[in-house]
Amino acid sequence: MTNPLSHLTSDIRDGNPYAGETISRGIEYDRFEASTHYINGSVFSHPYRAGSRALVQRVQPMPVISGKEWADFGCGTGISTLELAVQHPTFMITAIDASPGMLELAQHKFHKPFAESSSLGELRNVKDTALKKYLQEFRKESESYHVNVRFMLGDLRNHSFISDESLSGAVAYQFVHWMDKEEGGLLKFFKDLHRMLKPGATLAWSTAAHWLGNYGYDKDVYPRGERWFHDNAFKYHFLDELAKRVPFTANYQPIKPPHTFNSVRDITAQAGLVTEKAGMFYHDYDLGVFMTNHIPGIARDIITKGMTADKPMPEEEQQRIINECLQACVVNPKAMGDTQRKIQFVPMFTTTKQS
Repeated sequence: MTNPLSHLTSDIRDGNPYAGETISRGIEYDRFEASTHYINGSVFSHPYRAGSRALVQRVQPMPVISGKEWADFGCGTGISTLELAVQHPTFMITAIDASPGMLELAQHKFHKPFAESSSLGELRNVKDTALKKYLQEFRKESESYHVNVRFMLGDLRNHSFISDESLSGAVAYQFVHWMDKEEGGLLKFFKDLHRMLKPGATLAWSTAAHWLGNYGYDKDVYPRGERWFHDNAFKYHFLDELAKRVPFTANYQPIKPPHTFNSVRDITAQAGLVTEKAGMFYHDYDLGVFMTNHIPGIARDIITKGMTADKPMPEEEQQRIINECLQACVVNPKAMGDTQRKIQFVPMFTTTKQS
C-alpha cells in the first residue's frame, strides 16, 4: 500500500497542500480525483466533479443581464471550469487561480500552452494508470469548450484585475474561505465582487464545512457529529499524540468555526450584496486525504496559535512532529477504525448584486 504520508512536505502553507509553483501540485490534486468515485443514484462521477456539477446547477443566468462573461474563482485544475462550460456552452469563462502548479495542469487539460517545459516532463512521467486515463478523458471532453476558456494566474486577495461590472456571473468551488485568511479579507473580497459583477449578477459558491458553524445550516437537518469526517476518531487520536510533543494551552480549541451563515450574510450585506443558502452536497471522504489535506493544517494552527512556549517553532520542526504523530496514528487500530464519520459536507450559497 502506498504510504499516505509520502508527499507531505514542509511547504504546505495555510493548511493547503496544493499551493505551490510546480505542476506536481496539480497532479497530486487530480490523483485523488482520478482514484475516487462518487455514486448518486444513476450518476457515476469523481467527487470534485460531482461537487462542481451540484454547484453549477445553482447557476441561473438572468435574461435581463447582457453578455456571457463569467468567472471561475479558484479554478484549481479546471474541474469546475469544465462543468461550467458543459452546462453553459455559450459562456466565455475566465478561470483564475493563485497556484501556478494547479493552473499549469488546468491549461494542459484544456489544450492550452504553458511556459514551463519541465512540466511536460512531469506529465509524461505519470505512471498512475487511473490518473493517465482521467487526464485523457478530461482532455477529450474539454476539446469542445476550450476556445471559450482563458486562464489567469492571480490572487484575488491582492489584485483587482477584472474590470468593473464586467461579469454576468461567477462560480467559486471550495474557494471563499481562502479569502478569510487575513483580517478584513472576506469583506474586501465581497466588496471587490460587488465591483466586478453586473447589476443582477450572482456568484454561486461552496466552501469548507469547518469554516461555518454547523456548515451554515440547521443542525437538525445536517447533524454535525454523527457523520462528518472532521469528527473522525483519527483526529482525536492525532491530537492526543500532538499533546505529548507540543505544550499548548488547555483551553485552546483548534478548529472552532470562524463564521456562521448569519455572519457571512452580514459581511456580504456590508458589501452591498445579498447571500442565500443554496443547498448541501455531500459524499464519502477518504481518510488518507484527510490525513494529508486537513490534519497538517489543524496541527499547524495549534502549534502556531496555541503553544505556551515563547519562541515560535521552526517549520521543519513542525513538520517533523506532524509526521511523527501521523505515523503513530496509522498503526493504531482505534485511530484507523472509525468507519461512521466519513462524510464530507459541502455547503453551497448564492451571493447576488441587486439590480
